[in-house]
Amino acid sequence: MGFFQSVAKFFQPARYPDKRNVSQDRIPYTLTSYDLAAAELAVIEHENANFQWTAGLFDAIDRDDRVNACFNTRELAVTGLPFEWIPSTHPGDSSRAFRSIKDNWSVLFSQSAQRQVIRTTAIMGFCICSINGWKDQPYLEPWHPRWITYNYTTGGFEAQADWTDKSGMQKSGRIPVQPGDGTWVIFKSRMTRPWMGGLIRVLPQLIVYRQANLIDWGRHGKRHGNPPIVVESTDIRSAKIEDYQRLADSLQELVGDSVIMLPNGAKTSLLELKKDAFKAFVSFGPEFLDQCIAISILGQNLTTSSSGITGGLGSNISATQSKVRQDYIEADASLLSDSSHKQICLPYYLYEHGIRNIHQVPTPHWNSAPPEDARLLAEVATITANAWNSGLEAIALAKKMKYPIDEDQALKMLRMPMKKRE
Repeated sequence: MGFFQSVAKFFQPARYPDKRNVSQDRIPYTLTSYDLAAAELAVIEHENANFQWTAGLFDAIDRDDRVNACFNTRELAVTGLPFEWIPSTHPGDSSRAFRSIKDNWSVLFSQSAQRQVIRTTAIMGFCICSINGWKDQPYLEPWHPRWITYNYTTGGFEAQADWTDKSGMQKSGRIPVQPGDGTWVIFKSRMTRPWMGGLIRVLPQLIVYRQANLIDWGRHGKRHGNPPIVVESTDIRSAKIEDYQRLADSLQELVGDSVIMLPNGAKTSLLELKKDAFKAFVSFGPEFLDQCIAISILGQNLTTSSSGITGGLGSNISATQSKVRQDYIEADASLLSDSSHKQICLPYYLYEHGIRNIHQVPTPHWNSAPPEDARLLAEVATITANAWNSGLEAIALAKKMKYPIDEDQALKMLRMPMKKRE
């Protein structure tokens, strides 16, 4: 290879991924119904890295109103965070690339894709995505877990996909998922065996119990609202058997404000349930299962507790972030940030601008720091002001809060005598 050829190879345009525009042009099946046995079987298969059954449950569990609402809350808690870019440590001559990725980020990793990634990773323990459209406008496409398998021989995921090879031929089959190659992106809940961190191992059973419980709840409510009528007779001899037969027929046809005649010596009463029976059924039935589902998905149950249960925070829970436990929000934000930096931003810099140094690539950041409590800040400010007015207590407070302070300078500002040096 000549000198000029050696130099020219550094000025060649960046190579696009070999397997570009992979697609999942199939409709995944969804289980229309399942019982506890089917849910248990699906979980066992899922733990053995066979995702066919749990992929069928993936869409089915969203039919439950409680599950769907909790996942919507968890997704919005992250996508609603302030978004910013952390500058690269060695930006070099990458300002043009930085402007480009900022302008195209809403398409490259759209908010709808972010929500789908959070939900899929939470349910399955992982989310496989492809980056398509490199020739025009690249964008991230999350894949349905139905088309994903795990190969224990290679120790990696595989996807049932359609793609176009270098020669332009359409191909179909299983291809290895290689994160960071410009085609594939993997979001994982844990480093090894990520599927073991999926809520699919817990939610189907709770949903089965909840749906069955709702049926029982309806029957119990009907019994509670329509107690049976009891007929008592003090003197059966004063009435004929035919009269009681007609009474029984009339009671069966009794609707609304109907009026019936009672035989001599007969009276009616309602066989009502005990006063606290319905309340106890709700507390240990639907409400208990709702709490289990909320704690599994959101990490806490503040939305239910605020209705009056001991330990609730009251009606002042308005922010979406307050309904999701803080460490869950931080974990989801870190999941998006770390995987996006290495597997989305770096390939974008490489294939669009020829920059392959990760230290020149900025990091997308969802700021998950909890919002400041205005009331708490006001109380701290008041205490600090009172302590400052009392002189030496200000220095003691600063030390207690581990705030760096020049003690001599503080005493000088307070016009107090400095401490003698030993």
